[in-house]
Amino acid sequence: MIDAVADQQRGDSPLRLVAVGGLSGSGKSTVARLIGGIIGRAPGARILRSDVLRKRIAGVSPETRLSAQHYEPGFGRRVYAQLEKHAARALGEWVSVIADATFTSEDDRTAIEIAAQRKSARFDGFWLECPPGVRTARIAERGPDASDAGAVVAVSQKAPDSSRLGDWQPLDATAPPAHVARAVAERLRNP
Repeated sequence: MIDAVADQQRGDSPLRLVAVGGLSGSGKSTVARLIGGIIGRAPGARILRSDVLRKRIAGVSPETRLSAQHYEPGFGRRVYAQLEKHAARALGEWVSVIADATFTSEDDRTAIEIAAQRKSARFDGFWLECPPGVRTARIAERGPDASDAGAVVAVSQKAPDSSRLGDWQPLDATAPPAHVARAVAERLRNP
């Protein structure tokens, strides 16, 4: 199913910025990886992951755990500014982008949409919704990863009010990520 969508989308290769947001453990990074090859020209979209950018800004390897200071609002603003900068650079090179971050802030959601508009790229935002129990189970199953979010972080996070998501499309992400990726691919094909 995803391959059929890929063939159709690569035929006209629209420049796109696809944002995948949701709370920790909702499956954002997995879904981003699964859809990356079907977006834009071959070999697919550049995936920009906030967890990896945070580690790069801190000057450590992706699997190094960071201290709480790296998750304070000021540091978070730096991470999202870098996400927008890298997205704009890739779009300027006619490379489609997937931005993978929590995007819990309305300002961050708006800023990534504006980054797409400035480069005349089509924007699609997806908000992955998943209950805390499923998210914490997924986090417990992770191997070494760039995400530092544990169960305590996942349970403490607050999702934005659905009325404030704007054009972002909410998706039930309780199903396995491959099913969620197919749903995203279908929505990208049929906006």
